[in-house]
Amino acid sequence: MNMMKMTNMMTKTKFGGHIFVVCLLLLGTIASCKKETQVRKEAPNWSIKAAGDYPYTMTAVVTLPQMYGATPAKGDQMAAFMGEDCRGIGTLTIVGGLPLYFILIHGTATENAAVYFLYYNATQGAIYKSKEGSNFAVDSSFGTVDSPEMLKLFKLP
Repeated sequence: MNMMKMTNMMTKTKFGGHIFVVCLLLLGTIASCKKETQVRKEAPNWSIKAAGDYPYTMTAVVTLPQMYGATPAKGDQMAAFMGEDCRGIGTLTIVGGLPLYFILIHGTATENAAVYFLYYNATQGAIYKSKEGSNFAVDSSFGTVDSPEMLKLFKLP
């Protein structure tokens, strides 16, 4: 092989190698640019409808698992529900460094319906639902300041 042919082949190989590297970089960049598929939810407008229709109450003191943040962000919300009805709005208070939600849950004397909780995470724009709760019982409590109920939550679609 003459020197001219070898130089020509090396130039083509180097050039071809650069194209290969550029293609890999482009493909890697395109693959890592994923479109955000999760649509953020607007902050809910939870409110107790006709609280006068529910003259009896029970209390709940609940907290969130660490995975949802040690301190809830501004705009986070917590509410208690029975069926589709909002029956209590949480008030966030930090006690001994632990974020606690205090909720006065409204009902009737004869109700024994399941109470569940919804949590809105403003940072994520996501709503989470508790896996379990308590049944409504007049003058009862679900959690205390000394022993708050840690909610087990799952993300709603």
